[in-house]
Amino acid sequence: MTDIQQVSLQRRRGWVVWLLLAVVVVTGVWGGVWLTIRAEVERQLDQWLTAEAVLGREHRCPQRHIGGFPFRIDVVCRDAVLQMHTPNGMMLAQFGSLTVTALIYNPDHVIADFSAPLTIRQKDELLAFIDFQGGQASLTIHNQALERLSVVLTRPSFARADNIRPEIASQMLELHARPSPATEASKRDYDLAISLSGLGPAGIRPDQGADLSSAAVIRAVPSTAGEDSAGVLAAWARAGGLIDLVKLRLTRGGGILGINGKLGFNERGLAQGGFEAVVADSAALLNGLAIPGFGDLSLVFGPALTLVGRSGEIEGKRGTRVDVRVDNGQLSLGAVVIRAFPPVF
Repeated sequence: MTDIQQVSLQRRRGWVVWLLLAVVVVTGVWGGVWLTIRAEVERQLDQWLTAEAVLGREHRCPQRHIGGFPFRIDVVCRDAVLQMHTPNGMMLAQFGSLTVTALIYNPDHVIADFSAPLTIRQKDELLAFIDFQGGQASLTIHNQALERLSVVLTRPSFARADNIRPEIASQMLELHARPSPATEASKRDYDLAISLSGLGPAGIRPDQGADLSSAAVIRAVPSTAGEDSAGVLAAWARAGGLIDLVKLRLTRGGGILGINGKLGFNERGLAQGGFEAVVADSAALLNGLAIPGFGDLSLVFGPALTLVGRSGEIEGKRGTRVDVRVDNGQLSLGAVVIRAFPPVF
């Protein structure tokens, strides 16, 4: 090897050494920055948990871990629990585990993964048991306000009361929410869309299930600051808040169900509103579907619709139209009173 070659090799080795040193320095500096961001996230999370507890919403996370180095912040919580006061007593909701992720260079977009099951209890009684194969959520915030929320559950199944065996199942559940672009930001109206595919009793084949899609506007949503759940609902009612169901569409076989209407609460906390429902080919829609306590729905609701409904049309098909009213908490189907609901605040 000549002297020139030796000098060239030494220079290349020198550049490699300097490059390695630069990588080590940058990594060390960024590690310090990341640890500072991690500590700030943990401090703000603890502050938020304390503020929520003051409002009667206690979030518990027995096993919490914050990681994600080098470019993410991951908050992992196993056995996540939400305990909150409601007008009907203490309610407790529990997930299997929850992971929330945000990129350091895009902290306004948060992605969450959560695992089954979700159990909801009130006064130590099981209200609902929701199982699913996978759960994901995406939350986008702009100027500290919600810009978009999306939640997806894969193969969810639902059980109620003290029976954890699935009663209702679906192939996919999707929920999307955003501030309504058709109204002023100060009015706090939100668009809400929900869809369920392959919906039916647990164990039904996917091709035998129903497809449901709905779009609604939740109007005059109040700020939750300084209020418990009952206070939020009361403030919503005082502001003239209501759920404007623009469209709900349920299809199965050749049958179609369409519903639209509005629902809110009066000053006494009782439900108030009304809906218009139109059904075409209810036999195809309900054929073979059975729910515990109701039996075969086609045998129960088919004759009932004939008694309380009148002629209608949906998507070019002749059907039966039924007016559903809720007056001072009393649910009526046509002229028939079905049941009364207690006040929510």
